[in-house]
Amino acid sequence: DASNPGSPLGDEAITLNVDPLNRWGENIRINMGAYGGTTEASMPPYDWALLGDLSNDGIIDYVDLGWQAGDWLTTANQQPGDLNRDGIVNMSDFALLAEDWLTKTSWYSNPFEPEMTYQIAGCAPEGGESSQAFSMLAEPEGLRFTATVQGSYIHFEAMMVANCCPDELELEMTVEDDLIIIQEIEHLTMPCLCICEYPVTATLGPFEPGTYTLEVYQDEYYGGLIGSTTVIIDSND
Repeated sequence: DASNPGSPLGDEAITLNVDPLNRWGENIRINMGAYGGTTEASMPPYDWALLGDLSNDGIIDYVDLGWQAGDWLTTANQQPGDLNRDGIVNMSDFALLAEDWLTKTSWYSNPFEPEMTYQIAGCAPEGGESSQAFSMLAEPEGLRFTATVQGSYIHFEAMMVANCCPDELELEMTVEDDLIIIQEIEHLTMPCLCICEYPVTATLGPFEPGTYTLEVYQDEYYGGLIGSTTVIIDSND
């Protein structure tokens, strides 16, 4: 079955023999089915398998590098890390793996696709005054948000400072490598002459194990960057 992710993912070191090749696709690794290594082997699309994807998870990354390193400079037949099939795992094979570093198959699904769900509660006027003037606004000392780790997720709490009469309040999250950015956004048409604190709770994740920097921003009117903190996702949690 050409649509089966496992069909072209046999041992990288086994010679393909006469697995077919034509304009629709190719078996860059021997087909695992009953007809693997013959002219009757199923044939997936070109982006269905990767030679260096030793773990068969659809992406070439540090997991595959670890597998290859485990056989480093070992001389033997049919080693998974021996990508050029010359009987030894060395720099030539590493170069083939590095050539497609972080390349993904068409069926790859990242188990760590961070998303954010959040709630913003109603207005809690600062200092108990519902008509406090804008000029009276002062940021509290230290960070006005907390971030705690729960497994592969981050629990975020904050007090969002905004006008008493917003059209809408929202949070946006972007993730770039090990940098997580949360942006507090106020949509406002007709402002009132008062500001409020809005309790915010959010759940971010899941995240891969690692050390992240979390930066939180508010609208430029209120000062832009609120602050940043370091968050560690432990692989043992």
